[in-house]
Amino acid sequence: MTIASLALKIFFREFKSGQLLLMFLSLSLAVGIVASITFFTDRLDSSLIAESKQFLGGDLKYESSSSLDETAFPEGEYVFSKVHEFATVLATNNKFQLASIKSAATPYPLVGEIEILEKNSSKKVYKSPPNPNEIWLDERLARLLEVSLGEKVSVGEKDFTFKGIIIAESDRGAGSFAFAPKGIINSLDLEKTNVIKPGSRVRYSYLFKASSKDLVNLENYFQEIKKPGDEIMMPDNEASPLGRAINRASNFFLLGALLAIILSSLAIAICSLQFTRRHVDYVAIFKALGLSPNQIRNTYFLIFILMTLFSFLIGISLGWIVQISFIGLLKDYFPTELPLPGIDPYLISFITAFVCLIGFAFPMLRNLFTLSPNAILRKSERTVTSFNSGIYLIAGLSAFYFLLIFFIRDFALTNIIFFSILGFTLLIFFFIFGVFSFIKPLGLNPLNSLKMIAFELSRRKLFNSLQIVAITVAIALSLVAYSASTNLVSSWENSLPKNAPNNLLFNVYEGEREQLLSFLKENKIDLQPIYPVTSARFQRVSSGKEIDRTFNFTWMDSLPEGNEVIEGEWFAKDNNGISISSEISERYDLKLNDEIVIDVAGRRINSFIQSIREVNWENFSPNFFAIGFPSNFEEVASTYITSFHIPRDKKILSTELIKKFPTISVISLDALISEVQSIISRVSEALKLILGLTIISALFLMLATIQESFKQREKQNAILKTLGLDRKIMQKNTFLEYLAIGMVAGVLGSFLALIATYFIESVVFEINPKIYWEVILIGAFGSILVIGMIAALFTFYLSSKTPKDVLRGADG
Repeated sequence: MTIASLALKIFFREFKSGQLLLMFLSLSLAVGIVASITFFTDRLDSSLIAESKQFLGGDLKYESSSSLDETAFPEGEYVFSKVHEFATVLATNNKFQLASIKSAATPYPLVGEIEILEKNSSKKVYKSPPNPNEIWLDERLARLLEVSLGEKVSVGEKDFTFKGIIIAESDRGAGSFAFAPKGIINSLDLEKTNVIKPGSRVRYSYLFKASSKDLVNLENYFQEIKKPGDEIMMPDNEASPLGRAINRASNFFLLGALLAIILSSLAIAICSLQFTRRHVDYVAIFKALGLSPNQIRNTYFLIFILMTLFSFLIGISLGWIVQISFIGLLKDYFPTELPLPGIDPYLISFITAFVCLIGFAFPMLRNLFTLSPNAILRKSERTVTSFNSGIYLIAGLSAFYFLLIFFIRDFALTNIIFFSILGFTLLIFFFIFGVFSFIKPLGLNPLNSLKMIAFELSRRKLFNSLQIVAITVAIALSLVAYSASTNLVSSWENSLPKNAPNNLLFNVYEGEREQLLSFLKENKIDLQPIYPVTSARFQRVSSGKEIDRTFNFTWMDSLPEGNEVIEGEWFAKDNNGISISSEISERYDLKLNDEIVIDVAGRRINSFIQSIREVNWENFSPNFFAIGFPSNFEEVASTYITSFHIPRDKKILSTELIKKFPTISVISLDALISEVQSIISRVSEALKLILGLTIISALFLMLATIQESFKQREKQNAILKTLGLDRKIMQKNTFLEYLAIGMVAGVLGSFLALIATYFIESVVFEINPKIYWEVILIGAFGSILVIGMIAALFTFYLSSKTPKDVLRGADG
């Protein structure tokens, strides 16, 4: 018989008898949860990247205030398109309006399309600009000009026919032109307008569609020629608030996957111990028949390879079904039809299965290979299967750390989680072990339940301590999963204010400011702070990383809501420093007290970094990368920006405001807020599915732990039964012992879950942490109930076995 056929025979016999079933189910469930999350996130990331490309209008976008030498672009098989964007006055029907005009040539956009509403209310999609002599206007600009389709619109010295209303477009941009009323013309007409003259403010955009290799070359080229104010833009899967919201949802799902992996790994470790004990006789017989240690090692390695492959196939199938449920819940918020997943989810799932077995199961088997052939006759030599705790612990912890870093991909956070779990686990173990060591055995008196429980707990204090730790971890992680599906999601939802600003208002000029405030006050609208805003460029005084972008800059004396100073101090009287966000500090390596020069509205102001802020970018209020002190910028010209909340019953005010202040730009955030809130609700539903799978993983761990415990007491119960002890008394004593274990593990697990949830809220998800005391009740009573039910089943099974079966080593 070959090694492969022997391995197959043992594997299927063990599986058929149920001896490998619990390990197989635990591993399959871990792979299934990981597969479901990775399938979902892989498809989601691809979709969000596609949306981001549409936002840019290409795979890469380079913006500059000057025209580039196109002949110097690196060689490659790519397509590019040049776009001019500038501000000018449009005229029609004695109406004049300042607007942003974009001129483009075919092909444009390179990714995505432009959706146009034409005459007869027909919508058409274009992948090119309008024809020569034609212009497209957005709805706001058409309304301000009071122009109808087919009428003439003048841009500079050129008349155009208004042919369509822009409904949606790629290459929307994010600069100073992004929110102005907009029009699009063909680049063939640009020179005829005679608008662009020496000194005119023009933004040149270069869109590229290229392979990954060419994109790298293009990015490197533009990094070399990049001037202050130029920008290189690449797709970002968190480019939009919805992208950030859905990515946060993915983080919740990832949390559930990690919990399930930890639980399954512990269950696999316990099951492998039971497997090793059962196979002592197998190995002794194999050696007696002449098999070498290498042949035996290869046999068992093949058995676990088979376990990995079958678990992988079942897990992948389960994962595909689960991720379909996720997509069904969240499909309304995806920008496009989700693409099929790549190879990564399959690799990640297989690596998870392989690491779980190599780290938590295979180290136990190494002791089997050192057995001598006479072990089958000398039963005392079974003690060699007691694992080398040092090697096994190192292997398990290494596998656990690898899985954490593999999924989290953040060394700092991985270390915090790893050492926190390790520290709390050791603390609980030594606490329980100390309590059991303190308990004095009151003698073996099966008729006295209290004495019997004390005797059992103290006699096997090492194993009972490990057993309670395992059950505590199972309960704690189940409660964390429960908190993630209820409390954590609720905290995320509560982080969105009930009356969050649902309108963003900008391009407010000084002469309109007081009139605007009066209008809002008359209509009883609570206004958020109104901030001056202008463009500013920073320059280091000392050498260092170049600050290569323009910022929307403001000045104020009070720290804005949603901002927290994490380094330095906020402004005091007569300060001339500035406050920057942590993102800018990290990106440009700016430290406290670094000297900088601010170029704002033609003025150069010497300053320094006085404080660094943590900014909540998701509060739907104006936020700024850089803030100055008011006295230093009193003479700087600016417009104003603010936000406010319009109740549903006053929605008409938005239209009235636009009519009264036509030059002010207003953006409604209602749809965005509604979608984010709806995503939170759907995430809660999806997490319930993850919760269910995680609880099943916890049950497998509890089953494995209690099963191992009952294996150890089989002979004792057989002896007591032989001595005439009543079966019901044995059942009662064992059941009460496990109720006590369940209560202790439940309380400890509940407190551990409280600490873990607080940490996850505050550090991982960065939302206001809370203490959820109801978790203690759920954990304590739930643990007693579940452990009691499992113990009752095993107690009935154990008491039904005859002394003859046990002493003969029958499996029953």
